[in-house]
Amino acid sequence: MRDTEKPSSRAIAMTVALAALVLANAILETMPGLALPVIQPALGITPAAGGLLIAALTLVAAISTPIIGKLGDAFGPRRILFGTTAIVIVGAVLSGIGASYPLMIVGEALQGLGAGLLSLTFTLVRSELPERWVKGVVGAVTSMYVLGATVNLVMVGPVSTLLSWHWLFGLPALLAAVASVAAWFLVPSTTPNRNHVLVIGWPGALSFAVFLVALIMAIETIPQTGLASVGTLVMAAVVVALGIGWFTLERRSRAPFVPLAMIARRGIWTSNAAALVQGVGSVVGTILLPQLITLPTANGGLGGSITEVGLYLLPSCIAGVIGTPLGGIAGQWVGARTVIAVGSVFQLVGVAGLVMSPSLGTVLLLTVIFGFGMGAASAGMYNLGISASGSHETGLATGLINLARAIGIALGSVITTTIITASIAPGSQLPTGAGFVLAFTFSGAALVIGVVLAFVMPAQPEAAVPKLVHQAA
Repeated sequence: MRDTEKPSSRAIAMTVALAALVLANAILETMPGLALPVIQPALGITPAAGGLLIAALTLVAAISTPIIGKLGDAFGPRRILFGTTAIVIVGAVLSGIGASYPLMIVGEALQGLGAGLLSLTFTLVRSELPERWVKGVVGAVTSMYVLGATVNLVMVGPVSTLLSWHWLFGLPALLAAVASVAAWFLVPSTTPNRNHVLVIGWPGALSFAVFLVALIMAIETIPQTGLASVGTLVMAAVVVALGIGWFTLERRSRAPFVPLAMIARRGIWTSNAAALVQGVGSVVGTILLPQLITLPTANGGLGGSITEVGLYLLPSCIAGVIGTPLGGIAGQWVGARTVIAVGSVFQLVGVAGLVMSPSLGTVLLLTVIFGFGMGAASAGMYNLGISASGSHETGLATGLINLARAIGIALGSVITTTIITASIAPGSQLPTGAGFVLAFTFSGAALVIGVVLAFVMPAQPEAAVPKLVHQAA
């Protein structure tokens, strides 16, 4: 970390290039869900097979993010950044070619490694910018994920129509290539500490992968088998047993995959808990609102079309793009826990209004409030985790936050989907407004936990080491 009053021109240019790289990856990560209606008929695959494309990306992202963070902390973020970017670009090209379904699965899996780019960017930002600039820049870089989703809302239709769906992967791959070339000349080299040997903790990583696969399988089967079925209970028991087994292995390991002593710090575990809650709450915008907008008015919905979904959600995304950097800047003055609390309250206001079944105009206003709060809270949780970690742990600390958020998204998705599905009346294929009210209430309850967590979070986490240090992870 540099102690100069203002960042150098090179540091500013580096940050812009890295933000563009994160944006390209965000587009690639958030685009498959929106593009599946175009990709499925082109490849001749079923919706279930299309879901596996997203599952492959999500699974690789979740498992690889802590590993990439560790590699960046130990060997220097520069070499890991460019190595990871090259793999992501190759994955985007494979998916863009779309020669076959198996090839596209491979492409999506390779793109999943891009989730670690955010952690590597945070490490470089923390190392090259003055301390008082870090929180605001972390918020600005985090907003690239919201911007990526916003770009996809307006890009998927026109690009697939005017060019072809292949360019949905090709354009962000080109952006990533241009940004990485610029970053090559701007990102400084860091010398790793060769007195230490990096130990990933592969037994812990593999056992965690097994646990995560079982968790995803359980989540995917609940809507079909039911929450209280024997199969679901058996799967839940298996998931719990695998989780306990992984935790026991990590506690006894001399080289754990995830250092439990680090997670025990109040600033670390609370930031991860906040990420989990934010992941659960985020399904309001990604799952509930799109379905509510297209639900016929007779069933309690808004009666909109698929095309109108993007238009209705665009203001919320723009609010998120604004709220995320503002949350980072505000954290510099009032602290990350206050930003998380205020952001969660904004989200609660939005969800509470949606529970009351408002008109279309009110929905637009409430989604803007919700999006702004989600952006601010996201910046707060990353800044809390960074402040509670040493500069040699930035990659791992933020990687764990990404992992917790991904698990929250998965849990929120299956629970809200199950609630909505349960509201479908016999003989009907459509859910009811009452199901959405209950689903919104569940999301609101999760966000209440986020507000409560703010009172447990440390006001001033332990100060970080003032320079980038490389050591064994």
